[in-house]
Amino acid sequence: ILVEANDALCAMTGYAREELLNQDIRLLYAEDAGLGFAEGLRAGSPMLPIEARWRRKDGSPLHILLTVAPVDGKLPSGGLTLAVTDISERRRIEEDLPRDQHFLSLILESIQDGISVLSPDLTVQHVNSVMKDWYRENVPLEGKKCHCVYHNSPTPCHPCPTLRCIQSGQTEKEEIRGLPGASNEWLELYSYPMKEPGSDRIIGIVEFVRDITKRKKAELELVQKNALLSGLLNSISDLVFFKDREGHYMGCNAEFAHSIGQPVEAIIGRTCHDFFDSATAALFSNQDLEVMRSEQERRYETWIEYPNGMQILADVLKCPLREESGRIIGLVGVSRDITERRNLEEERRRADEQMQQTQKLESLGVLAGGIAHDFNNILTAIQGHADLALFDLPAASPVKESVQEIQRAAQRAGELCHQMLAYSGQTSFALQTLSINDVIEEMANLLKTSISKKTVLQLQLEPFLPGILADPSQIRQVVMNLIINASEAIGEDTGVITVSSGVMYCDDPNLKDTAMPEDLSPGNYV
Repeated sequence: ILVEANDALCAMTGYAREELLNQDIRLLYAEDAGLGFAEGLRAGSPMLPIEARWRRKDGSPLHILLTVAPVDGKLPSGGLTLAVTDISERRRIEEDLPRDQHFLSLILESIQDGISVLSPDLTVQHVNSVMKDWYRENVPLEGKKCHCVYHNSPTPCHPCPTLRCIQSGQTEKEEIRGLPGASNEWLELYSYPMKEPGSDRIIGIVEFVRDITKRKKAELELVQKNALLSGLLNSISDLVFFKDREGHYMGCNAEFAHSIGQPVEAIIGRTCHDFFDSATAALFSNQDLEVMRSEQERRYETWIEYPNGMQILADVLKCPLREESGRIIGLVGVSRDITERRNLEEERRRADEQMQQTQKLESLGVLAGGIAHDFNNILTAIQGHADLALFDLPAASPVKESVQEIQRAAQRAGELCHQMLAYSGQTSFALQTLSINDVIEEMANLLKTSISKKTVLQLQLEPFLPGILADPSQIRQVVMNLIINASEAIGEDTGVITVSSGVMYCDDPNLKDTAMPEDLSPGNYV
């Protein structure tokens, strides 16, 4: 019979003190077990703390740890003192623990990667079935050092992420080799620290191990393919580059990188606007858009000045870059320097034109030679009869001057025939030192009667000009053509023809603007 109860017991059971006093203690028991403690004490048996299951007032179970002792050390006169501890939470945990352990085991076994739990001294405490399968030759794994069973080494491996994890208290990662001859040649190992709750003391390490053999082989294969592709691209003397749809460079060969003046790594991810002037970059961007919109290759010829100072005429081929599905993800471009080829083509074109001109001149020379011979025969007769007529005329004859003019005209015509024969290669030019002023004055007097009466012929000749080495008949022909052409240009209008002479210093730019076919040296020219 309960004769006293403290507040803690009332709170634990849900009963008020008045409800417990003078009640049989069986009121609190969910079952009759455990009531033999009084008999044990009467018999003098020592009573250890015992567990019992009580029932609260609301009917919910209450697990207790009961300690019993006589009030005055004697029974039965003094009664019993019961010390009650609520162990419901501990019992719940104990009951849940096997289920939780089983659930945790299911989780670990469901993971297709290796799980290994180590103590701080690297002793294996627990592994899942994946680890047991990988290292089946060394099972059992538990209780052994990790480096012994996972690497067949008496000492920790190097580098060891688990040792780093113990030292740093942080997650560590490393790619390590598997056992020789095993299928898992490469492993990715994460080491996670297990810390005591409420402190940083490491009480264990969880190793998460993943087989990355396929990935490593794929990476190696990719590296080899990239090396092969890079070697192929760098063996191409043309400029090769790749761009995405937004115009960012995805890659290039060494020649293109050299032309940009940057390493390949510094080019990737940037656009042509980062390397070329705005006009050139806009031209490239428009070409790229045209290629991707049309989904067809395009060829362009354009002059390009690259950042390294190289300026070339480029033949640029741009093609859409497609995925295996056919979707366009960018473009690939190949730029070839055709400057030398274009120069050779231009030289060949000029040579062909020169050849055609030479052939025309040869044909004209043959024609001119034939005409000159026939015309010279006629002039011989005219010159001879003019000489005879002049010989027979009296000195004071009024027609004597006209006959002399016929002689001079016949002489000039003979010189013209001489030029035609020289042009045809049937005779040579007669080079001599002469004064160009004398030739101009002579031809001006001769041509005054040939130009329009409304035209005035003026001469502005610089005195004391240096002599020139030339064929007189050719120079006379030049002066005559200039004056007659000027007169015909004036036509029936009134005008002035001015013929000037002088000395001029000609530099290379002046000489390049002339129509002379051969290269002339800078200097003074009449």
